[in-house]
Amino acid sequence: MANSNNKQNKKKRIVIAGAGFAGVYTYRYLHPFLHRHPEVETHIINKTNYFLFTPLLHEVATGGVVPHHTIEPLRAILPCCVADFHFTSVEQLSLSAKEIITAHGPVPYDYLVLSLGSTTHYYGIPGATERTFSLKTLNEALRLKKHIVNSFERATKEKNPDRQRELLTFVVVGGGATGVEIAAELQEFVHETLNALYAHNQFADKIRIMLIHKLPELLPQFPTSLRRIASATLAGKHISVLCNTGVAAVQEDKITLENGNSIPTRTVIWAAGIIPTPLSTDVPLPKDETGRIITTPELSLPDYPSVYVVGDMGNGGGKRPVPALAQAAVQEAKTAAHNIACAIQKKPLRPFVFRPKGDLLSLGRWNAAGVVRGVTISGKFAWWLWRTVYLFKLISWRKKINVAVDWTLNIFSRRDISEI
Repeated sequence: MANSNNKQNKKKRIVIAGAGFAGVYTYRYLHPFLHRHPEVETHIINKTNYFLFTPLLHEVATGGVVPHHTIEPLRAILPCCVADFHFTSVEQLSLSAKEIITAHGPVPYDYLVLSLGSTTHYYGIPGATERTFSLKTLNEALRLKKHIVNSFERATKEKNPDRQRELLTFVVVGGGATGVEIAAELQEFVHETLNALYAHNQFADKIRIMLIHKLPELLPQFPTSLRRIASATLAGKHISVLCNTGVAAVQEDKITLENGNSIPTRTVIWAAGIIPTPLSTDVPLPKDETGRIITTPELSLPDYPSVYVVGDMGNGGGKRPVPALAQAAVQEAKTAAHNIACAIQKKPLRPFVFRPKGDLLSLGRWNAAGVVRGVTISGKFAWWLWRTVYLFKLISWRKKINVAVDWTLNIFSRRDISEI
């Protein structure tokens, strides 16, 4: 009799694996339901104890935003209705046992939200994993910034002009949004800040920024008008853009192209694509050609309705994968939270429908471009709108204010070159 009562009193457990946009917003949308239903508890699993605002990493890497303004501690922004935080890595998912295995042990679930995000895709290109810089974590952004500053320091001690050019040549691989944004920000960081501070070394004619893209046009997922503005802006910044150009290998002192040419450089920034974060499972999961997990329209696994996949890991439940954007992750989080609450209450679920809210692209300080409700915008207004949209995606008001002040001060000052 006592065992029967214990089973009846056992709380339903929702486990959210991954605290990026998809995971954090799933909790936020679940929060009102959790307040009304004390018989349900939530557990959060994440490798770090903070939420990282990934859209600003390219500004961290180029001295435009201080690192601590891109992170928020999870215990501060998700303070209530969380039974436990597990700051550890996910190693395996056991669908048969209904538990997710972490480096610190198993975490059982009644309902699971998989939101582990994505990782950099290197396409098996020799040297790309070991010798390039990616922008998926805060440490990677800081490592890139330190390397860029050190390249100038090393160039001051180098007497050979060819070696100086090698140190001051910066190559970005990938002409999607991340590649275009980091190239534009890098140009300003290198030319307007670093070159000015090292003016006595006369590096101006040795600095080169190049953007390599395998497809015929930059930003293939964006509207034509936005692609044209971005291409014209990069050309105006004297950034060399090589389209229809693939990478064959990355060596320590050069990058070799598929056409046989090579570019002497010590800095290759890899923004050529992403793949879902790998996850070992005891049961094979259906995946599309991009490696994203195929879900039902309600965002759950076809044979495991208590497991939901949101963000970059899943395909969004439709015939076409949902774009790997923060706005898509937030919308998926809302549907997943709604369906979990309905499933617990045995109410009908609803399918996910992605509703694009527009495209915005940063092109450097006081410059951006976008398409909002079919209207193309560019220049200072687009930059202000881009900043405002991302500002309000930060979680806490304290962080919103800090970043707004930081951005305002940066308008009137050079970018920061401190090594951290």
